[in-house]
Amino acid sequence: MTKASTPGAVAWAELAAGLRAYFDATLPKLLLYRQEREQYDKFARGRGAPSTLYGAEHLLRLLSRLPHLLGLTDLHPEELKRLQAKLPELYKFLVRGRSKIFLSTYELREALLSTRRPRGLPPQVALRNLASPPGSNPPT
Repeated sequence: MTKASTPGAVAWAELAAGLRAYFDATLPKLLLYRQEREQYDKFARGRGAPSTLYGAEHLLRLLSRLPHLLGLTDLHPEELKRLQAKLPELYKFLVRGRSKIFLSTYELREALLSTRRPRGLPPQVALRNLASPPGSNPPT
């Protein structure tokens, strides 16, 4: 069994895929502030999945709403328990890699979307890195 196909790696990959899907579905309607929604409509809509355009700061907004969102799903209780058990490890991963994952200063998203990619990791990249075994350092 390869490292990528171990049960732990598969679980992390499934978690990352689920969070990415939630992020892409919820960002335009639930995770953006009013002025950010206007910027999204003007600069980002139609340019790709939100997880490829927005940074980890927005991922934190999803994580803060996740308990409520999960309560609205029809996940099997056992699956929900497994997911909830992984979340503390995800939080630790984000804290360990915070200097690489998060922006050091807030920049207007309008400027970022109109000129270049943000410095922080987009959620897609941060979530893809979850497949690393717990306790490992985020990739550089």
